[in-house]
Amino acid sequence: MSINSTPLLIALSFACLMTVPRAESVDEAVAALDVAFTELGSYSMKTSSMSDISMPGYATRSETVSDVDCEIIEDHYMMRAESTSTTVSVMEGQETKEVSKLLMVCDGERTYVQNDAGGSVTVTVAQAQKLSQVKPSALLASYRQMGELTLLPDREVNGVDCRVIKVAMKAYPGMPPPGHSEFCFRKDNGLMWANRGLDAEGKEVSNTTCSDLDTSVEFEKSHFTYEPPEGAQVIDMTAPPGPGDPTPPEDTPDMDGVDDEGGE
Repeated sequence: MSINSTPLLIALSFACLMTVPRAESVDEAVAALDVAFTELGSYSMKTSSMSDISMPGYATRSETVSDVDCEIIEDHYMMRAESTSTTVSVMEGQETKEVSKLLMVCDGERTYVQNDAGGSVTVTVAQAQKLSQVKPSALLASYRQMGELTLLPDREVNGVDCRVIKVAMKAYPGMPPPGHSEFCFRKDNGLMWANRGLDAEGKEVSNTTCSDLDTSVEFEKSHFTYEPPEGAQVIDMTAPPGPGDPTPPEDTPDMDGVDDEGGE
């Protein structure tokens, strides 16, 4: 006696389909990173960055090392970062080298950027970003406007498991073929732990990696205070416009491409 196995095969096929896990979306991955990041608290770490750009008649390579201290209190994001950059440029066979130092301090209300280069000191003052503007979703918000986001397989960076999000840049008429960027966020706390930029041929043109994370640090309030040094040129972007200064329209968009809620 023959047995019709068709119903059994259909049932088994359906069961297999029901047990296949649904692929996680970019939005779901980023939302989980946001939650982890907001619970981070205080931390310190080191960063190392490189950029390498070359074109006919001109080439420049820059390397930057930084010590970064941060503290999160509710929606306030305090930071102190001290960086040293070395830039070597070659134009028409002539090489120049410049070393600059940068200090960035955010006290939760204002952000101060002190740039020491060429024998002069310039300080720029701007409104501080809130926590909602620096979490992973906010960092990626502007890139959504410039390209397509894709969730790549997890990757280990400096011994840490990371979620990897690729941004494939849009192509524009008359512009060189675009490359892509890869952002690596720590799975345990949502910190951006590395990012790299590649051109259309796959050559790495920029790279940033982090290391030496310490989440047990405690900072005095004075660590995130700042006063411009005597003689520095101060550019205050928070000051109201003076007589004769142009007044920006009320609907001027945020220059960083991120809304106040870190929307996507």
